[in-house]
Amino acid sequence: LRRALALAAAPAAEREVLVEAGLPSEYWISSDPALLERIVDNLLLNAVEYAPPHSRVQLSLQQVDGSSRLRIGNEAPDLGTEDLLRMGERFWRKTQAREISRHGGLGLALARTLAEVLATVSRTLGGLIGAFVIGGALATAMGRAAALARTLTPLLTFIQGIPGLSWVVFAVIWFKGTETRIFF
Repeated sequence: LRRALALAAAPAAEREVLVEAGLPSEYWISSDPALLERIVDNLLLNAVEYAPPHSRVQLSLQQVDGSSRLRIGNEAPDLGTEDLLRMGERFWRKTQAREISRHGGLGLALARTLAEVLATVSRTLGGLIGAFVIGGALATAMGRAAALARTLTPLLTFIQGIPGLSWVVFAVIWFKGTETRIFF
């Protein structure tokens, strides 16, 4: 965050926008640093660029209900409710005057997409860890109790076959060549 603040310092000074950052001296999270850096850069630079001259941009980071919450806000007196619903759409502009700016209209859309990717990666990793823990617990229980193993083995074999069958169907539908299907 401090690097993003340094990056935004020059554009903020040019527009005489004060950037206020309520940040803890140290804060650790587990995330993809490149994606998170890009998201923060886009949001902060966008807030500085579109804040009215002589106004403020606030940045805060806090722990809320066990999750980290980053808030970047700026004054936006010209934005209405309809505009807020459209923010984050690719190439959207409030007015034609902004069409001439040096921006392509992709900053907030990119930040939103990267945040969705980051959330998907976290959910996937959580799912894999959960599957490993549950699988290990089931394997241990089945190894210790033969009756449990006899009961669960057909069910687990069936459940494990469904994803495999899904991939075969996907390969048949998606790929044209037989060799590609077999390779997949």
